[in-house]
Amino acid sequence: MRLLDRYLLSIFLPALAMFGLAFVFIILAVDFAANLAKFLELKNRALPSFVLLYYGMRLPMFVTYLLPAVMLFAPMFTAIKLARTNEILPIAASGISLRRMSLPFIVSAAIACAAIAALEE
Repeated sequence: MRLLDRYLLSIFLPALAMFGLAFVFIILAVDFAANLAKFLELKNRALPSFVLLYYGMRLPMFVTYLLPAVMLFAPMFTAIKLARTNEILPIAASGISLRRMSLPFIVSAAIACAAIAALEE
């Protein structure tokens, strides 16, 4: 792993985690608000334990829906951050192509595809 890859991953992975958690919390909040009336109608069930179990079962489905969007926004955020701090031009001037610079993004997208395929099965 080259120094550039480690540097890009040090920007990309926190962005990936930030967007992933933000999107999951948003979809959980919207789904909880939409299902709150149904949750309150339940009888003979402890509400907090049922809600935790319900969203524990639905979380893999939410992740499969959100992972493509997260994999779109996190590389865009990384590229914008690099452009804002004028780091893309020195990378290109040092002889590293922009295709090579995007390799960590492509590898992480392939890992995300494998994760989605595993969650679907």
